[in-house]
Amino acid sequence: MKIKYIIYIILSGILVSSCEMMGSLDLIQPEYVLTDETLITDGESAEKALNGVYVSWKNFSVVSHRGAMFGLTNTINNSSVYGGSEYMANDIKDDNYLIQGHYAGLYNVINMSCSVISNMEKYKDGVPGLSPERQMQILAEACFNRAFAHLLALCSYGDFWDISSEYGIVVINSPMRDNITYPRASVAESYKAILEDLEFAIDNGHHGENPHFYAGSISAKALKAKVLLYQRKYEEAAALASEVIEQGAAEGYMLEDNYVDIYKGSWASKELIFTLHWVYPEQVYGEYYDFTSGPGKSMVMLNVDLGGADKRYDEIYSGELSPFRINKYQSDNYSEGPVNTYYFLRMGEIYMVEAEALSRLGRYGYARDVLRKILTRAGYDENYPDTIADENMLIMIFKHKFMEIFAENNEEWYDMVRYHVLDGIDFSSAGFGYVDNMRHLILPIPKEALAGNNLLKQNRLY
Repeated sequence: MKIKYIIYIILSGILVSSCEMMGSLDLIQPEYVLTDETLITDGESAEKALNGVYVSWKNFSVVSHRGAMFGLTNTINNSSVYGGSEYMANDIKDDNYLIQGHYAGLYNVINMSCSVISNMEKYKDGVPGLSPERQMQILAEACFNRAFAHLLALCSYGDFWDISSEYGIVVINSPMRDNITYPRASVAESYKAILEDLEFAIDNGHHGENPHFYAGSISAKALKAKVLLYQRKYEEAAALASEVIEQGAAEGYMLEDNYVDIYKGSWASKELIFTLHWVYPEQVYGEYYDFTSGPGKSMVMLNVDLGGADKRYDEIYSGELSPFRINKYQSDNYSEGPVNTYYFLRMGEIYMVEAEALSRLGRYGYARDVLRKILTRAGYDENYPDTIADENMLIMIFKHKFMEIFAENNEEWYDMVRYHVLDGIDFSSAGFGYVDNMRHLILPIPKEALAGNNLLKQNRLY
């Protein structure tokens, strides 16, 4: 099953341009959305509607934001993306072009997922042409996508680190068909909705080997492990991350032997737990961005801190793939060759989730054992984790995770925010100097969304 039905979905009217989606909440205009009576009529239309959800992640508004976030974390010297200079200074305005598109793009994914779920659930006796098992899998995949988009919105626009905060996000659990205003949920309420979707996806999603660009039960488990870490439920996060690692080995999800092979393999890499499918010229992932400026401040400082010879740094900035840009992204829309993907979730990150959770529980010996495989792959001596003192374990896990997954799915920034709040670390201070400042920990709610929703409250400091 290929994700090649974007034209079908666009013509059907379920996709809305991100620039047009800033209405009552995200400007999803009812006249452009198929009615619940006609969106899904049989198995074929159900599969096409689900594919439309996956394709919505490739929307330019979602993809383009990535390059600016690389600037926020100083993994590149400059951002060539329009509006990206504000990210470099961590002084993003609420009328920033990228913010408008990113916020709308995430809610486009959420609304499309809601449409699939709503349409599937109306068939009490089963969707014609679908087995009961596949019907539940489609629901599970839609729930996973909705949970993931809600989580990214929470990490970008809400106090995701503080379960007691009122500054969560607008949670959408049914298709937005009318110009109804929605208040922000609390952070606790936001996580509750995310976890409910993930639990359903875990229980009903595909088990066993599965193309890594489709979500299965293991994808939902991996994402839940990260959510539990954010919630400071370290015992549960460590246990679930360990389960994902063990289950992954049986289902075709495991570490690549060589770090660079992750990016050579793109969406087919065995390390990727959830990614995007991209085939030139059949599908378009995003636009070309100039990442030729080389390593930014944070990456230079990290490489020095880690001894100045980290294999991951060398391979991505000057290794065999290409000496001209961040080598995690090899191709553009206009040439054949290695293909790009979006590294949403991969096994290397789950190892780091388990290691951090164990360290925050004081189980440093177990954390070292988890780190060992990741760090030996990166070129460090097998005994290197044993040389890290207990009191330094957390910050070294942070540094190695940053080097491991930088410029993939913005996790390095979310980690900076968490360590800043939990451990009092200012990553712009003397001794670190990774970023210019940490004045803002989350992004502003776009001005257009506020104008269309009088119940939506702006974030502090904006």
